[in-house]
Amino acid sequence: MVTEPAVWTIVPHHASMKADGTLGVRVKAEIAPGYHLYSVTQQPGGPIPTSIMPAPNQPFKVNLIRAWPPPERVFDPKFGMETEYHLGSVVFEMSLRAEAGWLPGPREILLQVEYQLCDENTCLRPEVAELCTTVSVEAAGAV
Repeated sequence: MVTEPAVWTIVPHHASMKADGTLGVRVKAEIAPGYHLYSVTQQPGGPIPTSIMPAPNQPFKVNLIRAWPPPERVFDPKFGMETEYHLGSVVFEMSLRAEAGWLPGPREILLQVEYQLCDENTCLRPEVAELCTTVSVEAAGAV
């Protein structure tokens, strides 16, 4: 059972990656009952969308984000627009592409998740969660 409004975890698809390669990562949010989390594709002008990005000075870029299950979409009269949100739990699948010059060895992958949770009556302040996992980086071109 979730005791915090949201609990975040990160799991890489593999334990290693090439210095010039890509790495699949799953970021999961467990959302407490009664709350919802706005989607990464929430349109501007309403609630704050979730964003998942590398922490500062991380040598990679996010290539793709896909949420499963897809967000629920509903017209919200408080915002005067359609909103997209997740209930219960959601997994964000991403592909991270390393930038040139990442040295071989064990390396931390740090992501920052900016998000906002709301219930039927009010929204909590936006928050930032920092997620960390470690992978082994192999030299570019290594077999």
